[in-house]
Amino acid sequence: MALTLAFGLEASSFDDHMAKGRAAIASGDFATAEREYQAALREVHKHPGDGRVPLAYEGLADVAERRHDPAAAEEYLKELLAARQQATIGPVAELPTWLDLKRFYAKHKRWTDAAAAADRLAGIWKECGGGREAGTAQYLSAAGHFYHLAGDYTKAEERYRAAVPILEAATGASAALAQVLDRLANTLTAEDKRDEAEAMFQRATQLPGQARRDYVSFLRKAGRDDEANALEKGQPGFYHLGKGVTAPIATVLGEPGYTEAARKGHFMGTVIINMEIDPSGKPVNIQVLEPLGFGLDEKAIEAVEGWRFRPGVKDGQPVTVPATVEVNFRLL
Repeated sequence: MALTLAFGLEASSFDDHMAKGRAAIASGDFATAEREYQAALREVHKHPGDGRVPLAYEGLADVAERRHDPAAAEEYLKELLAARQQATIGPVAELPTWLDLKRFYAKHKRWTDAAAAADRLAGIWKECGGGREAGTAQYLSAAGHFYHLAGDYTKAEERYRAAVPILEAATGASAALAQVLDRLANTLTAEDKRDEAEAMFQRATQLPGQARRDYVSFLRKAGRDDEANALEKGQPGFYHLGKGVTAPIATVLGEPGYTEAARKGHFMGTVIINMEIDPSGKPVNIQVLEPLGFGLDEKAIEAVEGWRFRPGVKDGQPVTVPATVEVNFRLL
């Protein structure tokens, strides 16, 4: 009885420290927040295997980022990863931390590190969700994007080429496939493989999405303005931001639901969606650019269909404006 009571008091103490840490963050008192999260961490370390350890490290990493201390934030994220790797559910337990590391490295323009994080995410999805799952393709494409930014075009090309057949099988003629083909074409252009790059651009423009813009730029750089002009005329009739066009402002944002398959598998990630906000503020032409699979893409679309916006405006009149949004799926 005494042991049970003591553990209960420690559990309450952990919760109390975490609550105080969150309150301190809300008030901007980061020094107090750090002390409270450190105290919470000391509580859980008294009990090896306590599943709440990651919560304390998440709080500490959040504080470090808010204090603009990237070195400390990275260290806490690595400690968080180590704690999650001890989970009994396997590599999928690492997903949320690798997602945070990918975001962290991208934010700080550490492109090679971001690519390595995306590679690990692709590996986890392939191992746990099957090699042909859309989530595997998303993170292969993300890794390719980061390698391209790092100037490693060979690795970027490899990742995109690996993603293409997965998306062809998983999503068919989709905006997601168009985006990867477009990214591959840009990498091939950087490698001076212009003929193959153009073939990829042409494939991408035959699919849903907005891949025409990069192909137009490719044609103009080649001095083929007549072809570029003709291609531009076939683009959708919406306005891009700038030159007097204001951005839509969200007024209603509903949370997505989770599928039972994704919940049981502990799968987490972000579905990237491209859409247009029409003059009434309603999302239309909704297309998944970066899918996850497990039914989460459909759940993301369902959520976005219910979103509402104050529309973009040009010359005082509401207009259709394209937008790309993230729909996040995280389990506590």
